[in-house]
Amino acid sequence: MRDDIPSSDAIIVSEYFSEINILEYFNNTKIFIGYSNINYKNRIDDIPLKNDILFFLHNYHCNRLYFFSEFYMVDYETGIIIKYEDFDKFLYYNSKYFEDK
Repeated sequence: MRDDIPSSDAIIVSEYFSEINILEYFNNTKIFIGYSNINYKNRIDDIPLKNDILFFLHNYHCNRLYFFSEFYMVDYETGIIIKYEDFDKFLYYNSKYFEDK
């Protein structure tokens, strides 16, 4: 995986949440892709060691665009992909998804 990350255009953050050190292998910005069925805000609040990629994105606003150029959410039920202007909007609409359930 270490060799694949530099050549990838995107990273899918779903059931497995990588530690922050995955960012060391980024040689360019990536597209962040998440799924609507994962409650990312709850995950951020429950991170025990505060060292995974979601914690980084939530807490280090000024560094986000160095690593991620775009943020997308895939609706788990329909497959529709929605682009958000930043990670904060992604989290907001992801949280709304769970409020509506």
